[in-house]
Amino acid sequence: MNNSGIHPKGDRILIKPEELEEVSSGGIILANESHEKYSNAQVYGHLVAVGADCWSDYAEPFAQIGERVMFAKHGGCPVVGRDGEKYRVLNDTDVTATLDDDVTYFELNKRQRVGAAA
Repeated sequence: MNNSGIHPKGDRILIKPEELEEVSSGGIILANESHEKYSNAQVYGHLVAVGADCWSDYAEPFAQIGERVMFAKHGGCPVVGRDGEKYRVLNDTDVTATLDDDVTYFELNKRQRVGAAA
């Protein structure tokens, strides 16, 4: 259900990015600046709403509302909905894959391990 008050038009979609943990799997606490940086680079989320023209040039939609998707890094326009949650408005073709629930954000874990070793 879309409680955001944001209704994408044309070939735009609305995604709710997944919240990042404030503590890494290795126990490293992310500083506010790092957490914000990685939140803006987030590439996973749930498809919340689609415009009427989404994927109209393709044989089938790339994803369905409610599915967990991967999208273009730093893509789209970050917005805060009426419900106070963070969302991204993107082009329909910014969806690059659908994901199973056990797929994780490896790049963040990789960067934290590198930073921890330094």
